[in-house]
Amino acid sequence: MNILKFRMLLLIERYKKATIVAEQLGMKQPTVSFHMKKMEEEWGIKLFEYKAGKIILTEAGRLVHHYAQRIVAGSDEAMARVRQMKRYGRGSLVIGCTDTALDALPDPPWLTLAASREEPLYHVRTGEHEALMDMLDEGRLDLLLTAQGEPESSRYQMQTILESPLALFVSESHPLVYADGQLGGVHLTAYPYLMLEDRSVAEAMMVWEAEQGLSLQPQLYADRCALLIDSLRRSQGIAILPEAAVAKETPGLRRLPLPGRAPLWRLQVLVPKQHWNLPLLGQTVERLRQG
Repeated sequence: MNILKFRMLLLIERYKKATIVAEQLGMKQPTVSFHMKKMEEEWGIKLFEYKAGKIILTEAGRLVHHYAQRIVAGSDEAMARVRQMKRYGRGSLVIGCTDTALDALPDPPWLTLAASREEPLYHVRTGEHEALMDMLDEGRLDLLLTAQGEPESSRYQMQTILESPLALFVSESHPLVYADGQLGGVHLTAYPYLMLEDRSVAEAMMVWEAEQGLSLQPQLYADRCALLIDSLRRSQGIAILPEAAVAKETPGLRRLPLPGRAPLWRLQVLVPKQHWNLPLLGQTVERLRQG
């Protein structure tokens, strides 16, 4: 079944009318009906049924639709990247990056793009680990920067490119800045805890809390360090973040040592073992490690 038929299947599911599908594809309605019949012949099973004047996918049709989404998305992605290669005369990579990883990268390679036309053309996609992992599995990402630990699939290699201890962050006028004596974990429970909504940080925090024999109760969740930093400046809250994710000279903010043994937060890069341009992928990973 060619890509046109897969695309047609997606449109049938969306619009449920052969006339509208025909308009979207720039063809006549009988042509759509002809291809629908051919699809059922190719698969050897009924894919469509009519109910109240609408075309509804059968169970088999929904199964094919599930894979058609990936096939069409992959085809569109390939066409877009080939067009870019023709236009710019250089290869490109699509990099997935969790929000915390993006904050922690000291010198990502895509920052050099403005200085040199010899560099690859980078596309950076940010989001939550699970969504980015799905994109990597589907081939829509070339590599993924995350801190979520070992991948479930053996299709990928993982390399640690950065290690950073967790640290305590407060406003520069916070009472803890002026506290006498050594800071203990119990002192932190007196203040609102602003938590970074990042699974890798949460897992490291669970280890630290167990060692300290306490449990901090979050009063605010945020998925970006910048949001927490802005909230810290305006309150007497506390946040525990990877040191690397916060610039050393951040106005209005103070970094304090975390009581006890500060757990390490590790930033890793996941790369597929098989790739269309392994040399370019390896070059990018090496530059990330050196950065």
